Amino acid sequence: MRMHTVALGATVLVLAGCGGDGRSAQAVCQVFATQGVALHNAYQMDANQVAKGNPLPSLIDVIKLPNDMAGLMKQMDAVAPPAIEPDFQALSTYFDGLVKNEGQQLSDPIGALGQGLVSSIAVSGSYVRVDSFLQANCTIPTANSSP
Repeated sequence: MRMHTVALGATVLVLAGCGGDGRSAQAVCQVFATQGVALHNAYQMDANQVAKGNPLPSLIDVIKLPNDMAGLMKQMDAVAPPAIEPDFQALSTYFDGLVKNEGQQLSDPIGALGQGLVSSIAVSGSYVRVDSFLQANCTIPTANSSP
């Protein structure tokens, strides 16, 4: 009887460990390694096209950049450990705000510039913490390594 109790207790502990919410540095790095690197590579291809004298695809992608970054931050926010999660959320909200205010850039460019500057300053700490988190926890491809 005692052996069954020990086995049952061990099973419960193993299942409890497997039933986590998936929030970890490793989960963030997985999103970064797939989605973030893919996004980087797409924008790098745009830069190569500009260098070849074909800027139109890059202009279209520049307009999409805030939306792409908001999506990436949301994906990392969904799996980030509690200590860094608010910073991913702040960046996601920041990029969402840029998307929502794109129309204002045409109707009130000075106001949009001012609002963008204030928003950028407000999330600068989050940006630094997220960058430090990624540098400390994830293998970040360099120009000399393959993604």
